[in-house]
Amino acid sequence: MEFGLIKSIKIGKNLDSGENVRIAQVNIVGEDTVTVEMPFPEGDEFVPAVGDTVYYEEVDAGLLVARCIQSAIPVDSSLGTGEREMFSRSGSSRKAKIRLKNDGFIVLNDGTDYAVKFKKLQTALDAMMKMLNDFLGAVKTHGHASFGAASPDFELVKDPKLDMSAAKVDKVQL
Repeated sequence: MEFGLIKSIKIGKNLDSGENVRIAQVNIVGEDTVTVEMPFPEGDEFVPAVGDTVYYEEVDAGLLVARCIQSAIPVDSSLGTGEREMFSRSGSSRKAKIRLKNDGFIVLNDGTDYAVKFKKLQTALDAMMKMLNDFLGAVKTHGHASFGAASPDFELVKDPKLDMSAAKVDKVQL
């Protein structure tokens, strides 16, 4: 197995099947630049950055990338035994991240926020709106002094539902 540095990446044709594949131009250390096909396991595809180190091997149809080393990304020492992190990157920093932890948890983007089940959030907020509406109805009926002796200048919502549609995120679902 040899190694080299990626100079460029493009879509090209597999020499055997004629199918579109990702092709890298790899500068072999101390030698010329060669064309190397970049196969990935089913359901897993990424585009390494120019300058990344790749290890490749010779196969019947030519050269094939065996492994890409994202040398610009420092090792994450917080990753526990049996854990995996998948991430996108920009330069030398990790961006969108999914960490599969050995305790069964999945952590998105360092766990800096929470994901919620939209339907359960909607139900909870609708219940809160009903309680608030019931309270305001009681206040309006009794005309408490804190709101003035006359009826307060608010209207009760006839169907106390909170429209949460603007908060819905379609790209991430639980």
